[in-house]
Amino acid sequence: MQYWRGHCPIEYPNSHTDCSHHAIPSHPNDQLLFPDYESYCRYRYRYYLTIGHYLGWTTAMQLLGLPAGFALLASVFYRHALPTRSRVTPTTNVHWKLDRSTTLLALFMGCQSLIFYTLTTWLPTIYQAFGASATEAGTLLSVFQLVGIPAALVLTYRWHFQRLLPLILLGYLVGLTCLLWRGWGHWLSAIILGFTCSLVFTLALNLIATSSRQVTVVAQRSAIAQSCGYLLAAVGPLLLGQLNHIFASWQPGLLLIGGLMILTVSIGYALVTTTHQQ
Repeated sequence: MQYWRGHCPIEYPNSHTDCSHHAIPSHPNDQLLFPDYESYCRYRYRYYLTIGHYLGWTTAMQLLGLPAGFALLASVFYRHALPTRSRVTPTTNVHWKLDRSTTLLALFMGCQSLIFYTLTTWLPTIYQAFGASATEAGTLLSVFQLVGIPAALVLTYRWHFQRLLPLILLGYLVGLTCLLWRGWGHWLSAIILGFTCSLVFTLALNLIATSSRQVTVVAQRSAIAQSCGYLLAAVGPLLLGQLNHIFASWQPGLLLIGGLMILTVSIGYALVTTTHQQ
């Protein structure tokens, strides 16, 4: 059997080594066996082009905060650079009020965002746990994100929110169930879940925009719903990862995601009912 080490092929006629379990070395001169030359080239390409191998993943992730810092500084300087007359002064005082509609909007926004970001974080790992290869899992994640593009078009043709919510619940549950089936089930789950998650996100934005006829009230509800909603969504990936660590299985976490899907649609029904009563 032929393996590749460095730039020269090395023959191992009686070797039964499984190279898929070798860890990636921390230095290019470290010894590592590859099943073919193509795998070796892919490894070298990843090594030299990935900043994490040079600076460490902690430093690389911290560097992602630099654009946000630059944006903050730019906003501060831009604010002071504006002429005094061009600054907008509010003519009316906005009173922040946490009413029923605002609370439901924040919960709806938070639950659907929690489901989406949790799936985006862990779907490749879940697919691999249920039999998919690493390449297939990455492709499935790309499909999950791309199929959501036409979701806004569906919302345009089916504007009645009460008719849309059963479709969302069906997509949630069918997509989650197909995730457990290897092969075509994985592809169906990526397509259905990706489309449903994008559809419910578009619905959430429309519910915020149509929650009131007053612009100031809509702005207030949008600020509260999105800030509180995304704060709630940040818990999802950590929670699912901890559940998998505790139970050594993805089933408890997927059951929790399924319960959150039902809860999201229930909040949507309550929100639509409240909006129609106002």
